Amino acid sequence: MSSNRNRGEPRVHVADWFFKSGALDDLVHDALLQGETYDASAKMMADGLRIGVVKPYSDTPTLNVQQGDSDGELAFEFSDDDMNLTEDREFLNAVHGGSDDIRCQYLDACSKHVRTDVQDPRPN
Repeated sequence: MSSNRNRGEPRVHVADWFFKSGALDDLVHDALLQGETYDASAKMMADGLRIGVVKPYSDTPTLNVQQGDSDGELAFEFSDDDMNLTEDREFLNAVHGGSDDIRCQYLDACSKHVRTDVQDPRPN
């Protein structure tokens, strides 16, 4: 496997969003680990609430939630859940009239996907 180190490609992306409500959204996406490991995480913080997604591309993605009235953190593991398959299944279910759980317009979702799509850092 060849290295990405000399290609000049960005391997870490960090973005912060500040909302009118006072909430802060912090996204960190990286492809820094060696070998075939591809890692990402995302956090969202608001007054009294912190939500984080850890290792969304792994076999066991985890959602961590901490509320302001507690020092403890709740962790929800989603074992054996292929997020891409789940997303596609929910989309097809909605298209065929089986669900109304999708909360955004199709064009809006597509444009967000295009803007956030990240090229796989591994060589072909």
